[in-house]
Amino acid sequence: MKKSYIFIIVIVALAAILMALFYFKEKNKPEQKKAESQEVQKPAVPKPDYEDSSKPKEEENKDKPNQEVQDKKENRIQVHGLKEIDKDTVLADGSDAKLPSTARVFVLEVKAKEVKEAKLKIVSATLTTVDKEKYMAEGADVNTKTIANIVGQDLSKAHKGSLFFITLDPGRTLKKGKGQLSLTLSNQEVLTLNVEF
Repeated sequence: MKKSYIFIIVIVALAAILMALFYFKEKNKPEQKKAESQEVQKPAVPKPDYEDSSKPKEEENKDKPNQEVQDKKENRIQVHGLKEIDKDTVLADGSDAKLPSTARVFVLEVKAKEVKEAKLKIVSATLTTVDKEKYMAEGADVNTKTIANIVGQDLSKAHKGSLFFITLDPGRTLKKGKGQLSLTLSNQEVLTLNVEF
């Protein structure tokens, strides 16, 4: 009788142990799955409210026109006031230009900036006034002892010079006003500037 009681107690104890093991095993399963799913599906990191200045902004500015570069290009050559000079001071190839008595000589000051292309030069220039009169600038051989001609000069080195305009008819003289200056450069580019002189 005692043996049968002991046998029943052993079986009940084994059953209880097995049930306890099964219970703990089932209880741990969802936590493991939850941990695995958290590993696989990482939560999205929210974007910071501030901009990271270290990241390049190429994508952001891809479709926007580069206004800074356009402004620099437009302003790389500036033109300043027109003035008449004494024709007797004008030289051609270093000698007296010997201009006719009806000649009048005007100079237009030109400043070049932001010109990084080596040996870029002004080949020719035409000034068109509001009344459609056209005046061609003289070539590189014309200058004075104190005023340098900017035509033919390397713009990366010559930051300032003048354009010389000679009118032979005293009735057709340059007057201060508005107009357009067309500059032909050595790289075949033509710049058209609205000028006041």
